[in-house]
Amino acid sequence: LGLLESGGEGRVSLHRLIAAFVRGVEGGDEAQVAVEETLAEEGYRLNKAGDPGPLLGWQSHLRAITEAARERKDAQAARLCNILGHYLWLTGDFVGARPYLEKALAVRERVLGREHLDTAQSLNDLGVLLNDAGYLSEAETCYTRALAIRERVLGLEHPDTAMSLSNLGSLFQDIEVFSRAQSYYERALEIQGRLLG
Repeated sequence: LGLLESGGEGRVSLHRLIAAFVRGVEGGDEAQVAVEETLAEEGYRLNKAGDPGPLLGWQSHLRAITEAARERKDAQAARLCNILGHYLWLTGDFVGARPYLEKALAVRERVLGREHLDTAQSLNDLGVLLNDAGYLSEAETCYTRALAIRERVLGLEHPDTAMSLSNLGSLFQDIEVFSRAQSYYERALEIQGRLLG
C-alpha cells in the first residue's frame, strides 16, 4: 500500500500519515521517552566528536523529535534543543542554531536554575555560537556567566572551568586585547597543567 517502504542499509520509511497517527496514540509516552533519550545520547556523542557528518543522515529525526518536545519546556526538551543547536552550529548554520540554543538556555534557567551546570553548558554553547557569528559582546556575557557558575559549582581546578577561561582568552585574542587574553589563557594552562600534567 506504500505505507511502509524499505530503504538501503536496512532502513525503513513509514508514511507520514501513519507516523502522525502513531505519535497520537495514547500510551506511547514510554516509547516517546525512549526515542528522545536515544536521539539525545547519540546526538550528544556525535556532537562531542566534532564531526557533523555522521549526524546528517538522521538530522531530520532529531529535528522532528526536538520540535515535538520544544513546547514542553522541561529539562529533556532543553537538552534536545541544545544538541540540535550545537549540531547546526557545527554545520555552520549559525542563524538556525541560535533559536535552539537560546531556547535551551531559557528552559534550563527556568527549570534547573541559573546556577546549574547544564545552564552553564548552554551559556558556553551559545557563547561559542555568538563568538563565531561575530556577536562578541554577547559572547563575552555568556562566557563570563558560564565561568562564574563553573567556578562556584566545580571549583577553580576543573577542566570545564579551564575551558571557560580558554574561551574567554580566545575571545579577547580575537578582538586583540592581548593582555586579557594572556591572563585567561595562563589561568587555563595552570589548571590543565595541574590536572593533566
